Amino acid sequence: MNICILEDNKATAESVFKMALNSCHRLDIPAPSISCFTSPEKFLIWFRENTGSNIDVCFLDIYLKNDIDGLFIAKIMKAKNYHTLLVFMTSYDHYYTQMVQLEPFRFLPKPFQYEDFHKIFLDVYQRITLENTENKCMYSFKNNGITYSVNLNDVLYISSYKRKIFLYTSKNDTPNFYGKMDQVEREVRELTDKFMRISKSYLVNTDFVESNGKNSIQIRGVSYNISPKYKIQKNAKQH
Repeated sequence: MNICILEDNKATAESVFKMALNSCHRLDIPAPSISCFTSPEKFLIWFRENTGSNIDVCFLDIYLKNDIDGLFIAKIMKAKNYHTLLVFMTSYDHYYTQMVQLEPFRFLPKPFQYEDFHKIFLDVYQRITLENTENKCMYSFKNNGITYSVNLNDVLYISSYKRKIFLYTSKNDTPNFYGKMDQVEREVRELTDKFMRISKSYLVNTDFVESNGKNSIQIRGVSYNISPKYKIQKNAKQH
């Protein structure tokens, strides 16, 4: 489990760090990897230089005593990996509407005791364990030297244009990287059999296909042509 803590009060940050270790010991699970920060500026430097998409859960203070607040941090984290669980730690109720829009996993009102923390930590652990057992089909790729991961179950289709690969997801984001479609197809098929090649430039997730025609398929109301070369493959998939 990869945990991140961002809390500008040093004593509180250290307390959350110790609580996380105690909860792991109490649940008899391996000690997590914990990255703890009291400065949002230092967090952002670390986040951009490291693989921020690998964070499983972040315990995040909303009210940080500078120009960078926790809501801004949360938006950046969700943009990198929307699977990251956010646990907001705050005593300010007027942030509630903004926090809900970022789809937090839990709220941890301040001040809190260890038992309050442990109940939420248990929920976090159960959610992460559940997701790991649901065959998330995480596909990894590099962009500008940084490794990213995308859940193939959320990908509507994969397309290529010139030398770039685009992954169109159900979350309305489009991660992209440089690569070759043939290589991507081989890598994807090692993870799941849900994807079907319909042309030189398109690999589609059959879970999202709304209708199958002789020469085209439809995803979310948009039609995509099936090239003659790939019609045999499509028909074989249906049997």
